[in-house]
Amino acid sequence: MRRSCLFASLAVSAMICGVSTAQTTDAAPRPADATATQPTRVLDTRSGLGAPQRQLAAGSTLTLATSSTAPAGATTIVLNITATNAQANGYVKAWPCGEAVPATSVLNFTPGRTAANAAMLKIVPGGLCFTTNVGLDLIADVTGWYTGTTDFVGASPNRLIDTRTTKDPLQPGQERQVRVAGQPGIDSSATIAALNLTIENPNAAGYVVAYPCGQSTNGSTVNFSAHETVANLTLVGLTNGTVCLRSNVTTPVIIDSYGWSGGGGRLVVQSPNRLLDTRDPAQWPSGKAQSDTTIQLRVAGRSGVPNDAASALLTVTVA
Repeated sequence: MRRSCLFASLAVSAMICGVSTAQTTDAAPRPADATATQPTRVLDTRSGLGAPQRQLAAGSTLTLATSSTAPAGATTIVLNITATNAQANGYVKAWPCGEAVPATSVLNFTPGRTAANAAMLKIVPGGLCFTTNVGLDLIADVTGWYTGTTDFVGASPNRLIDTRTTKDPLQPGQERQVRVAGQPGIDSSATIAALNLTIENPNAAGYVVAYPCGQSTNGSTVNFSAHETVANLTLVGLTNGTVCLRSNVTTPVIIDSYGWSGGGGRLVVQSPNRLLDTRDPAQWPSGKAQSDTTIQLRVAGRSGVPNDAASALLTVTVA
């Protein structure tokens, strides 16, 4: 199964991560801090868009100009990053240029497959930097941005936990609490965090879900097959500064933070809540999505999303 968390205007599909509410008529007018947009390609090494027309070589750094990613005044960019034609198993790192290369990866992949993941990166004048440990073609699409710091504050990637080194993988059905607020790059007042969850080489297929502790969920954050390495970015609410994890199988998990919000703007998050599953005939009698067809899915007014929501954060899974 493949997952990616999208930031899009309402007209898309799958599982709710959070919403951005519209400006109400009785509220004091202010700029829209969260903006969703039609996915717009800004980088493609296959065609020479945004970078030279050649594969990104192992160990080299690609710089994407800030002017090509978001309008003036934007402080954080939301990208969907795709790796294809990889020469071997590997990873991609992404970070604001001028800062130290992070220890964390935003995307993991295997040769013969095209892998994608979302990223929320702080915008700096020097642009956005990307590097990889193996040769590949790199693609990036802008899906939205934040302005100011009311809704979201981008931060340098920081590793919160890595059960490969602590040797305490998630166990089936057990809840794991992870402290997020107050960690490097995350303010102690944070109530929302952007977290990248990576699963590496589990012994069995399964899923992991990240959610605000104390809230129930019928969804998942990242799905994986046995011995696969896969990552997914999510915005998750914090309960007293912590996030909770649960898995249905024993699996290693790595969590990296990419930013935070104090919850003072229009950005609202909740536990993952499933909106569509074409595998379930009781929910969706039309069956699988067919080639060259469009599925229209109502999002506003469902599963905790207000009717006046202007955009939604959705996780879309292909199984």
